[in-house]
Amino acid sequence: MRDAGRYVFVTSCLDARGIDIREMLDAPSDQKVSLETFRKAVGPAGWKWIQNELGFDRNLPISKDRHLRFARAVFRGVPAYYVNWSGIEFIFTLDGEYGEREDPWRRDVPR
Repeated sequence: MRDAGRYVFVTSCLDARGIDIREMLDAPSDQKVSLETFRKAVGPAGWKWIQNELGFDRNLPISKDRHLRFARAVFRGVPAYYVNWSGIEFIFTLDGEYGEREDPWRRDVPR
């Protein structure tokens, strides 16, 4: 995989704007991926971080949790991978980019 380990954690849905999360989840680019594909994309550091963040360890391996969803998508215009855990999306973007774009809430405001 060309971009192996280049995806860096940037935010979770708890800290991001709702519209950005909704657009990511509703887009055609949102596609389920395997645990292994996600693991390669985030690399060893990202993989270790997400396991620690979610409370997984040797006695409770992440691979045994069948309720996790790993996916790739576009977040704020940037290629991303995310894991959905207990209804919370943890988002990793290519090279940690957050994506610059116009604020959609201001787009339709009359001036």
